Amino acid sequence: MEQVIEQITRAIFAGNAAPWHLIVDQKGFLSEVETHDIGPLLVYKMESLPSSSCISEFVSDELQRMARDQLVNDALIEKELIRVLQSLGTEGVRVLVMKGSALSMSIYPRLGLRPRCDTDLLISSSDSDQVAKNMRQLGYLLSPVTSGDVVNSARIFTKAGPFGTTHVFDVHLDLSSYKHRFSDEMQFEKLWASSIPVGSQAIRSISRHYALLLACFHRAVHFSHTGERLIWLYDVHLLIQSMKISEIKSVISSARKYHIQSLVQDALRQSRYWFGTEVSLDNFGVDLSSEDIELSEILFCNNEKRSIRLKTLNEVGHLVSWREKFRYLSYRVFPPVDYMLDLYDTNRKWALPFLYLHRFLKGLSIFLVP
Repeated sequence: MEQVIEQITRAIFAGNAAPWHLIVDQKGFLSEVETHDIGPLLVYKMESLPSSSCISEFVSDELQRMARDQLVNDALIEKELIRVLQSLGTEGVRVLVMKGSALSMSIYPRLGLRPRCDTDLLISSSDSDQVAKNMRQLGYLLSPVTSGDVVNSARIFTKAGPFGTTHVFDVHLDLSSYKHRFSDEMQFEKLWASSIPVGSQAIRSISRHYALLLACFHRAVHFSHTGERLIWLYDVHLLIQSMKISEIKSVISSARKYHIQSLVQDALRQSRYWFGTEVSLDNFGVDLSSEDIELSEILFCNNEKRSIRLKTLNEVGHLVSWREKFRYLSYRVFPPVDYMLDLYDTNRKWALPFLYLHRFLKGLSIFLVP
């Protein structure tokens, strides 16, 4: 099935007739399309191609449904985003919209082409309490997460929306929760100083320079868990296509500085393969640092257990003090009660000792069993 979606997707984005006849399992194909979140994009790109009689009515109807649903969802997301930002703005809270929502309003050709499960916001740590207060006033609930700033400083707020939808805001204090030089240096004030307006409401977002670095970094951090997700790769494609050569060279220079050169190079290479991105890789050279090579080997590891082990050890090694290392491991092994109950889908607090024991033994199996 992966080969089928690859051939069809590459053909459509190259402006050629798609080999729809290769689809044997229609539901399986559509499931893959939804996993990659590219249904609306396929419909959009097919509009400029001659109509194909090879595509089945079922597949065509389902792709159209995905596109319609996403268009409605986007309108609801943007309306709620403006409502949240206005509420925070009255309290003087500065907010940067990131990732899918920001890119949907800036580089995608029209509304409804960029599916996402949440809206990512970046705020200053000094505004954290005020943001939590405002979100509660707007009817949002704080979701259980592995809390503790050493592990993950993000907070997830959810609220039921109209038509059976759910609004989810992922509020970050750091550009990425993965501990690395790149995420360390991407402080809010630095990103705010270079931020740009997006959308009709002049919403602030991180610059395209940092948005591209983040898109490549985010893809790599989640690669061992999700595999390739084409919508993330298409973000990279559109960001590259919106930049001048001098801007791309600046991104490459930053990638070298933060030792994520191999991650950016891989994302650009795959973007060119899947979507025909017009980008030269000649500027990268072969002078990768040992830190860069090690990070690439860790994040692109295709063995899930080994990946977890390598990521954890890498993050612990990145932390400076023994106190930070101890706090990090403590939160990993013994996360908050609410998180554990949500993770194991139970409200039986008497079972917590057994749940923590299960988590501890599972962790041991990851680190001790090859």
